[in-house]
Amino acid sequence: MDKPISMSVKDYLCRMMSIKTNTPLATIDSIVSHQFEAANEALKTNKSVELSGFGKFVFKTKTATKKLEKAFFKRDYWTELLKDPSLTEQKRISTTNKLNNTLKEIEALKTKLNINELQGDIRGVEK
Repeated sequence: MDKPISMSVKDYLCRMMSIKTNTPLATIDSIVSHQFEAANEALKTNKSVELSGFGKFVFKTKTATKKLEKAFFKRDYWTELLKDPSLTEQKRISTTNKLNNTLKEIEALKTKLNINELQGDIRGVEK
């Protein structure tokens, strides 16, 4: 049976495992969610996580540094855009959400890259 387009890979795998093992879907979903949450937490503190049967996930410092540079650019862009008085309320809400998500991304990357203070120029961090 092929995965339906409307279904996520996780949902599809959980459903297939539930059918094949005759285990309740909620139990399978809970186990899979727990494992991926644990792997995500481990990746926050380690440089790599290996999931048997899925592969190894590696944190790349150089790629993260580039993402952080882009996130700083986005933060500045969203901040400037919010200063525009002609911005509609809907656009203002959307831009505020984008800014908040970008700030969260910056904090996560700074933590992983061990950067203590907000910097505009982070070239050479990977060394």
